[in-house]
Amino acid sequence: MKAILVIDMPKNCDECPIRFSGEPNEWCWYLKHGLDDIKAKPSWCPLKPMPNKKEENDDPHFSWLGIDWWSVGWNDCLEEIEK
Repeated sequence: MKAILVIDMPKNCDECPIRFSGEPNEWCWYLKHGLDDIKAKPSWCPLKPMPNKKEENDDPHFSWLGIDWWSVGWNDCLEEIEK
């Protein structure tokens, strides 16, 4: 089973709510990985940005009754997550 935790994307580890600050080091709580520089965001950071909303497509192959249901459903799902 998977879960989603919705948080504001931090700019760096110092702003991250899942960072563990303890002596003697700073740690990424999720990956149990030491942080060398908390003012940067490492390339291995597990946080991923939300995907973008889809533009509705007018192509009849992608729509039914003139509505692109795939894009509408995708965008509705993103809106529910962001609430």
